[in-house]
Amino acid sequence: MSIPSSISLFWLILLLLGLGGCVGTPDLRPETQIQGERELQRGTRAYNNNDYRTAARQFSQALKLYRSVDDLDGIAQSSINLIETALAIGNYPAVEQRLLELTRLVEAANLHRYRARINLLRASLAFKQQNHADAIAALEPILPSFNDKQLLSQKLTDESMSALASRASIACEIDAADAPLWLERLDNALDEEFFRRRPALEGLLHRLRGKLQQSAGRETEALLQYELALDFYRKAGDRRGIATTLHSQARIHITQAAWNKTESLLQRALSIRLWLTDRSGTLAVVEDLIRLYQHTDQQAKLDEMEAWRGRLQTE
Repeated sequence: MSIPSSISLFWLILLLLGLGGCVGTPDLRPETQIQGERELQRGTRAYNNNDYRTAARQFSQALKLYRSVDDLDGIAQSSINLIETALAIGNYPAVEQRLLELTRLVEAANLHRYRARINLLRASLAFKQQNHADAIAALEPILPSFNDKQLLSQKLTDESMSALASRASIACEIDAADAPLWLERLDNALDEEFFRRRPALEGLLHRLRGKLQQSAGRETEALLQYELALDFYRKAGDRRGIATTLHSQARIHITQAAWNKTESLLQRALSIRLWLTDRSGTLAVVEDLIRLYQHTDQQAKLDEMEAWRGRLQTE
């Protein structure tokens, strides 16, 4: 007996629908790992938007999830992100504690692929705490190598590029004799295809050039470099870079007794530091505003900033 055509069509439609539903490879990982990855992605989006409270919350949730299934890579990645977040807001005791825990995990479980990241984190902490020798020592094993013409002699990785940027920053911060050499190396590295002229790194390069010019007393040249840095930082949406550059500009105008310009720049930098919830950066701006208001006899504003300083120092 033949099958009615209507029934045949019914089964054909079901078959096609079934085949359509099978397109793509299902994610067979445990649901906990999938959830952990989602939390990391949400935290990363928040971190990139400088929303550090949300980022810390998402990364902490990811860490709990990964610990619940003993996913060592997930634990390491979540820990690294939490350390980066604590560094961003100046919570150095939290950085030290989490770095200790991460180092123990990496060594105990032979997770050698995370050693370069740990060195970068140690260098960042030391740099922020003004321990420049310790920062340089931490960066040394992961710095890229250069030939006699200061061109790269090896392929760059994210870690080695970060190490180079940090090393150049330290050299300029301490006004080292080899600071121009590190800036030349950084400039050459930015010609690499993968890193080609990234706006945030271009901004850093110009800001560091400005710092060297400022240290040498060439204030006009420094201000020009800072303006170029701001253009790149704004293009990259790099709030921290913008705030740092505005503060550097303000310190030049202080020496020129350009009080209105100085106050405007410091207030703009302060707004960004507050957005970033960056206590140490905010305190540095507040200290300069206090000096400005003392010099210009603006008592009401001075009282306000001194109150701010008291709150920041006791938090």
